[in-house]
This record gives sequence, C-alpha cells and structure tokens, in this order.
Amino acid sequence: MEITFISLMNALFFTSLAILLLSYTISHVYSTKKGYSFLFFIIVIVMLRLFLPIEFNFQGQIRISPIQPIYLAVVKPGFSFAGKQLSILSILIIISITGSVLFSMKLFQSYLSIHYVLDTYKSIQDTQNIDDIFVHGHQIYASSDLFAPLLTKINQELGKEKHFILVSDANIQAPFIFGLYHPVIALPEIKLSKDEWYYILIHEISHFYQRDLWIRFFFELLRIIYWWNPLIYLLQKRLIDLQEIQTDLFATKHLNETQKMDYLECLIHVAKQQSFNPNRKTSPFHKDIATFSNKTQLVKRINIALRLSNKTFETKHAHFINIFLFSALILCALVLPTTVIVIPWSPTSEEVMYAEKAFDLDSTNCYLIENQAGRYDVYRNGEFIGTSATIFDENLMVYNIRGSIINEKKVTKWEFLIDLFQ
Repeated sequence: MEITFISLMNALFFTSLAILLLSYTISHVYSTKKGYSFLFFIIVIVMLRLFLPIEFNFQGQIRISPIQPIYLAVVKPGFSFAGKQLSILSILIIISITGSVLFSMKLFQSYLSIHYVLDTYKSIQDTQNIDDIFVHGHQIYASSDLFAPLLTKINQELGKEKHFILVSDANIQAPFIFGLYHPVIALPEIKLSKDEWYYILIHEISHFYQRDLWIRFFFELLRIIYWWNPLIYLLQKRLIDLQEIQTDLFATKHLNETQKMDYLECLIHVAKQQSFNPNRKTSPFHKDIATFSNKTQLVKRINIALRLSNKTFETKHAHFINIFLFSALILCALVLPTTVIVIPWSPTSEEVMYAEKAFDLDSTNCYLIENQAGRYDVYRNGEFIGTSATIFDENLMVYNIRGSIINEKKVTKWEFLIDLFQ
C-alpha cells in the first residue's frame, strides 16, 4: 500500500462522483431514517478515502492511453527556478501547502476568537431569571432555576450525564454548541417559552451526543488539505444538511406526535425571531450553522419530519430511484475506489515495433514454436518477436519443441496483439 499522485487522482475522481450523487440525493430525494443513516455513512467513507488516498496491492489496473500525455506534462520537470528543475506537480504542491497553512491559521484564529468570547462570560454572575438573558446577556450556568431542570430532563431522556454551560449574547444569531470536551451552548437573545427552550436545548445537545462536533472538526482538517477543491465545500454543505436532519430525528425520537409538531413549530418560531446581524458569533466548526434562519434547509427538515412522522413515503417509482442512487453511491464510494485504479499508459517503442511487425506476418516470413508453457513463440524472419497463447493464422507453420508440425485453434491478428501486450 502506498500513496502516489495517481492514487490521489483516483481518490479525487471517485469521491467526486460520490459527492455529486450525495448532493443530489440529499437535496432532492426523501428517504427513511435508515436511508439518511446510510447517506451519513457514505459521507464518512468519502472523508476517510480523501484522508487516505491509498493504492492497494490487490487493485486491478485500468490502463488509459489518452491521459498519458497529460500525466507526463504534469510530473516531468519543465521549469527552472533557483537552479532547480520544477514540474507543474511540484508547483501545485507548493501552492497547496501554502494554502493549507493559511487556512489552518484562519481556523485556529477563529477558534481562539470564539473561545475567548465564551471565556469572558464566565466571570459574569449567574442569572436566575429568564428575562435577564435579553436585558444583560449574562451567562447562565446549569445551576439556574430555569435551565437546570431542563438540562437534567434532557440528560435523563438521552441516558447521559454531561455538564453543559449556557451562554447568551446580542451578537449570537442562531443557537450553536461549542467544545469537543467541555460543551458550551450559545443562545440568541430571543423570547421563548420554557417548552421552546427545551426543544432548542435538546437539539443542540443531540449534536454533541451524536459526535457531530468531532465529525465537523475532522472535516475542517480535510478542508485544510483540499481547500482548492470546490466539491469539498459542496460536501461540507451536504454534511451539515444531513447532520441537522439526523439531529431532528434523534431529538424527537422519544416525543409523541403532538410534541413533534411543537418541535417543528419551535423551529419556525426561532427562525421568525431572528434578524440579520453582521457581528454575530458562530463556532469555527459550524460554517453556515445558522440553520434556523436557512429557509430552504428549514423547509426540507420540516418536510422530512412530517413525512416520517406520518409514514408518508414516495411511490414505487421514487423508491426505485432511491435504490438506484444508493447502489451508485456504494459503487462510487466503496467498490470502485478499492478494487480498480486508473493509470496513464502508452505502449513502449518495442511494443509498437512488435505491433507493426504483427500486421506483416504471413506464411512466408513467420512461424510458431510451441514452448514448454503451452504457448507459442512467434518468429519473423528467424527473429523472436513475442509469445502468443493461440495460433493467429492457419497458414503459419507451427512446430512443437521436438520439431514436429502441429495443428491448433486459430485466432485473428487482433487477438494476437491483445495477448502480446498482456
């Protein structure tokens, strides 16, 4: 196993197909809970394949000659700089590394900025009244009379015991959760009922318990590496869409039908109360996290929840499309990347010479000799030019190793050429 330029290009090719299929499927196809879990699994597989673009020893090779000139133009040195010969590939590597360093610095700066802002709230005294959130923007600890029972109830329902810190600020546009080990939930300054706060909190806490923050963290690392690939940003958007859908399903799995409708109404209510704020705070691992104000995604999430709640599924035709898309995703994300590898190829000058000679073979200048392996050594004008598995011209003289003439099944010269290059 090894990572090469060719294995990287193969990984990019097959994952690109998978990303495009994923994008269409998540955006246009309604599925079941298991279906969305499968799509999430495919995203994880695509991420792993991009992290490890390995060429396996057991992969079959697909040799394509038209891409050989492009490959050679990229990898062969063609530029001179500071006394060193550089190729297009080496220049692209330098650009890629430079961009990765800049993107990592930007991500780290964003992380420190959010972390610093949240730390400033820790020195503010506890808030005991819900109205203080909107007046002072103070931090609310889990000891608050209002939120402590809600957090305890949620942890009991989910069978967890994690401690969460709640923060509210005027610059926060949408609720989000921050922190891989010590989670802090940031809340916007909006007026909600106790039940609505419960729905908001269980949604954000579900993100934490489903390891969504870790997955987005690793995706940010992937984006640092492939910052130049536009499909990475498309995959990131679809990942967030799918995580929001799965979180809705996870947060409402223990709710009755009436509570599920209240949950969906809460999403709409929060979206209506939000207004644009150019100075809003968001987590660096939550790009486009303001999903409550994303109308297109919100409509999609509500439609999915209603369909699954009412057990309303698509027609048999749509079900067939689902099966086809899921099969194509398995093929592009799992089967092809691990079983085949496309490589640039062109015949050597010796192979070209043999091919040219093969079209000039007849009984006057060519004969065959059966070798010990059961194949036939081909001679032209007494010169050995290759080996064939079968006899390709019935008029040729064929000898065995004892010099006797033998007769075998005949094949065409095209079959001989194909066999000659294997």
